Amino acid sequence: MTKEFRKTLKTFYHYAKPYRKQFGLGVLALLAVDLLNALPPLILKGFIDQASLTFKGDKRYAPFLWLGVTYAVVALTQGVCRYLWRIFLIRASHRVAERVRNEYFAKLQRLPPSFYDKHPIGDLMTLATNDVEAIRFALGPGLLVFADAIFLLLALPPAMLWLSPKFTLITLAPMIALPFIIVKAQRLVHDRFEKVQSHFSRLSSFAQENIEGIRVVKAFVREWTQLDRFSQIGKEFVRLNFKLAKAQAIFEPSFLLTVSLGTVLLIVFAGNDVITGAVGLGTFVAFTRYLDQLGWPMMALGLAVTHYQRGKTSLARVILVLNEKEEASIAKPGAAAATRKLNPLAPLIEARNLTFTYPGQNKTALEDVSFQIKDSSRTAIVGPIGSGKSTVIRLLAGLYEIPEGMLFWKGHDVNDLSLEERRELLAVVPQEAFLFSETLAWNVSMGTSGAPAHEIKGALEKAGIGPESEDWGLNMVLGERGSNLSGGQKARVALARALNKPAAALILDDTLSSIDAETESRILNNLNLTRHKALIMVTHRFARLSSFDQILVFNQGKLTQMGSPASLSSTQGLYRRLLELQQMESALT
Repeated sequence: MTKEFRKTLKTFYHYAKPYRKQFGLGVLALLAVDLLNALPPLILKGFIDQASLTFKGDKRYAPFLWLGVTYAVVALTQGVCRYLWRIFLIRASHRVAERVRNEYFAKLQRLPPSFYDKHPIGDLMTLATNDVEAIRFALGPGLLVFADAIFLLLALPPAMLWLSPKFTLITLAPMIALPFIIVKAQRLVHDRFEKVQSHFSRLSSFAQENIEGIRVVKAFVREWTQLDRFSQIGKEFVRLNFKLAKAQAIFEPSFLLTVSLGTVLLIVFAGNDVITGAVGLGTFVAFTRYLDQLGWPMMALGLAVTHYQRGKTSLARVILVLNEKEEASIAKPGAAAATRKLNPLAPLIEARNLTFTYPGQNKTALEDVSFQIKDSSRTAIVGPIGSGKSTVIRLLAGLYEIPEGMLFWKGHDVNDLSLEERRELLAVVPQEAFLFSETLAWNVSMGTSGAPAHEIKGALEKAGIGPESEDWGLNMVLGERGSNLSGGQKARVALARALNKPAAALILDDTLSSIDAETESRILNNLNLTRHKALIMVTHRFARLSSFDQILVFNQGKLTQMGSPASLSSTQGLYRRLLELQQMESALT
C-alpha cells in the first residue's frame, strides 16, 4: 500500500466518518447477500444428486421439498438484504457528497478576491458538480462493487475448494495475471480522467462566458464563430473521453477472459472425470455455476478501480481549493477589543503612505498615498481611467491584504480589526451592479438580514427608483444578474441596497455614471438625509462636486492633488484641466 493510496483512503474516510454507521449496515447487508450466494449452486447440486437417486429407484420426494423451501428462504433473505444495502450505502454516499459540496461552497465564501482573479468560474462550477459527483460514486457505487467483489471472492472459492480442490486450482490459475492488469490500467485511468475533468472545466467556462455575454455576441453577429469555437472544444473533450474509455475498457474484457479461460480448462480437465463417474454431475454443474458467478466480481473489480481513480482525481482537485489560504476572519488576537475602543476623535479613515501591488502583478497600483476622511464628510475621488481610484475602494473594503501601518479606521490599523467588523463599517456600491435572481425586497434588504417593508421602500425612494419600484412591487423577482432591469435601474437598486445598510460610510464606485444628470442630482441631495456618516464617491463627473468637502485627484497610482472643489478649481493642475474639458463638452452639446 503506497503512501499516496493511504493518504487518499484517509481523506475519503474523513468525509465518510460521520456516516460510518450507515456504511457499516450497508456493507453487512451486502455481506449477507454474498455469503448466501454460495448456497444456490449447492442446492442445485443436491437437487441433481437426488434426481440421480430417483432415476435409480429412490422414490423419496421430501428432499426436493426441503431443497425448494431452502432455495426460497435464501432468495427472500437476499431480496431483503439487497434492499437494505441500497438504502444504506447509496443514502450514505449522497450524505458524503452533500458534506463535501457544502464544505466546498463555504470555502468559496471565505476565499479572497485574488483567488477568483486566477480561477475561472466554469472550473469552480465543475468542481461543485462533476467532481463532487465523482467523489460520491467512489464512496457509493465504487465501494459497493468493490465490497461485493471481495465478499464474493471470499465466499465462492472456499465453496469451490470444498467441491473439488483440483478443479479450483485449475480454473483459478489464469487469474494470477489480474494484479498486473489492474496496476497498469489504473494509472492510465487516473491520468486520462484528470485531463477529461480539466477540459470539461474549459468547456463549462466557455459556455458560461458566452451565455453571460450573449448580448455582446449577438450585437457583433458572432454566433457562428462562437459556435465553431465551442464545437472545437467539444471535439477535444470527446477525444479525451474516448481515450479514457479505452483505458477503462481494459478491465472488463481482461477479467472476463480469465473466467472464460477457467471455464475452458474445467471442460478440458473435468469432462473425462464426469464421463467416467469420478466426479458427480451435480458437482460439475455446481462448479460451473460458481464460475459463472465469478464473472461479476471480476467485472466489479474493474468498475471499482475506475470509480476509485475518478473519485481520487476529483477529490484531489477539490482538496486543492479547500487548502487555499482564506481571508483571515480576525487578523490578530484581541481584534474585537480594538474595535470597541475606536478613537472617536480620530479621522474615520486615514491612509499613510499607502502602497499596493495586485497579487501576481509587477506594476504598483498605488504608491505613497496619504489622505484623511472625517466623519460626516463628503469626499470625491477623481482621475483618469486606471489611475487607482477603484483600487482605493477595494482596499477600504478589505478585499486585498495590505501591509501594517498604511490604512487606519478611527485611529486603529485595519489589520487589527476583524474583516467582518471592518466591512460592516462600509456600504459599498461597486462599478458593476450585481443583483441576485431573487425578489426586489430580498436584494435591497440583503445587507440587513431582512428589513421591514417601509425601510426598503425608503431606501428605494432615496436611490431615485421609488416610483418604478411601486409599479413593480417588492415581491417582483429579478432576472439573473438583474437582466430584466436597465443599467440605470440596476445601479439604483444596488444603491438602495447600500442605503438600507447601517454603516459609517457609503462608498459609490462610479455608481452614478449610468444615471442621467437630473436623477444623479436628486440622488446626491437625498444622500444628505441618509444615516451614513460619510460619503466617498468615485466619479468622472465634476459638475455635482461643488458641495463636497474634499476631492482626491489620482493619476498613475499617485495622489497628485487634494483639497476643496473651490481650491482645486482655482489651481493649475490635473483637476482643473479635466474640469475645463468637461465644461467644454457640455457647452458643445
